[in-house]
Amino acid sequence: MKVFFYLDVSCNRNHVLVSPGSRQKVNMRVSDLISQLIIELGQRHVFSLPGYFIIDLSMAMKSRGLDLISFRHEAAAVMAADGYSRSRGTVATTLINTGPSFMNAIGPLMAAKKDQIPIVTFVGVDEASRYLDEGLFQTAPIPEALFKATVHLRKYSDIVGAIRQAYRLAASPPGGPVLIVVPIDVARRSTTPDAVPHGVLEGAPPTQVDYTPDIDHIERKLSKSQRPLFVFGGGSLGPRSRDLANALTLTLKIPSLMTIHALGLLEDDNPYNMGWIGTLNRSRGGSDIYGADCIVAFGARLSDRFIESKFRNSDITQVNISPDHFAYNRQVSRIVGDCIPIMEKLLERSETAPPAEGWRPAPHRGSPEPEDTGNLLYRCIDTLYAAHRDAIVSCDDGTYTVPAIQLYNPMAPGRFLFSGNLAYGGYSLPAAVGAKLANPETTVVCITGDGGLLAVLGELSTVRALNIGLLMIVFNNSSFLTINQWSGGGLKADLPDARFSQIATNFGIAAACVGNLDAFREALDQWSGDAPLLIEVIIPPIAVTNHFTVE
Repeated sequence: MKVFFYLDVSCNRNHVLVSPGSRQKVNMRVSDLISQLIIELGQRHVFSLPGYFIIDLSMAMKSRGLDLISFRHEAAAVMAADGYSRSRGTVATTLINTGPSFMNAIGPLMAAKKDQIPIVTFVGVDEASRYLDEGLFQTAPIPEALFKATVHLRKYSDIVGAIRQAYRLAASPPGGPVLIVVPIDVARRSTTPDAVPHGVLEGAPPTQVDYTPDIDHIERKLSKSQRPLFVFGGGSLGPRSRDLANALTLTLKIPSLMTIHALGLLEDDNPYNMGWIGTLNRSRGGSDIYGADCIVAFGARLSDRFIESKFRNSDITQVNISPDHFAYNRQVSRIVGDCIPIMEKLLERSETAPPAEGWRPAPHRGSPEPEDTGNLLYRCIDTLYAAHRDAIVSCDDGTYTVPAIQLYNPMAPGRFLFSGNLAYGGYSLPAAVGAKLANPETTVVCITGDGGLLAVLGELSTVRALNIGLLMIVFNNSSFLTINQWSGGGLKADLPDARFSQIATNFGIAAACVGNLDAFREALDQWSGDAPLLIEVIIPPIAVTNHFTVE
């Protein structure tokens, strides 16, 4: 869905015109009005890197009491907002300067769009009469296709209504980033505050849809199946989704898998919880799970690569509110709709149906083998989780990703943070910062590698400036190991033999460098949780395989 609001009477017919507001006696700048409004909409933090065209907004936000978190790179600011939104289940706010600053933020914004993360991004630009001139110094066109919707503030028309609508659109399923363009002359202009609303903004009221034909279709598929399988993705999350998913699997006795974004949806003691679904994993169900003859996927994207490698012979039905998230090259049954009411109605019918016989794949549980050189990574992650079972964990894409997911059973959705569909490098540290700010009383752990940390090394300065109790685990093998593995050694992607513990110490962060499990445990025990700690684990640049035993 693309929605454009141009607050200007000259809007063309392709744009939705927001009715002009009052022009009474002025007594407030637009930047102050925007700041007061987003506070009234429930926002407390704004993730940013100040620049010239957002100076007025930045100062207004600080003076109004917003916590303006300044990062060292715009990409990190957006990734922090991403982690904040995922872990708290709410809209996050970013403030970005135009030109090269916005160009730096493009990658994480695309990742947020692909993962349906609700982020409202204010972008400060040149004067309203000039900012569309691409020839201006440090000016570049804004790729609005990155966003679910766009708001242009050109005049002081109905700013209150437009911004309320922007936050509502970001939060309404499917979630996603929304852009608000604020020219610097508009931000400095005076206006009337009018009636700024009070109370946290709620999402758009749900539309009543008759899903009876869709539920009939799912029931027909399941009734013909001998080995059905549910897959739950991030698109299935919402009010009561955890209760619904567990009740549905237990009532129908259908084994179920979760994508990374849905980890924690199924309770750990649910006997039909088969764990994580992914191209590299071995789930709790072992290889038997891939013999499923019928799959119903709720809010899960299911890439064509994954389907062909794991479930090429399965009859697949996908339920997703976004038509963009269906498998492209594979014939699947597509149901466009909200997963929550469909799951509710399916459960209602199931509770009055005859008891299902069900089937259970052979049990298969992840467990590290006795420690050896190549398994130190697994052992450290296993030890970490044993010590901090209820932590929020953020993770980069690297050698450590699969062990981090395989060994962790989150207590609820939104407690394992990963830039899933785009797998954006350097995500873990900024996302952990955002999650900690959103959940100050909860333990937050950042798991990254030498390559991931190098991408956002400057954000160690941000961590120190905020002085938040963040636990950072860095696995250092002096290489981009996955690149070396994919190329069969043809592309040597070695990294300098840096000591990140020393770099952290130079930033004023407590740090330890360890090379065995005992030293890791000792360093972990020293952390009080009140201040940041970085533990660097030196591992050899060798392949890390899936270490599992079958029970």
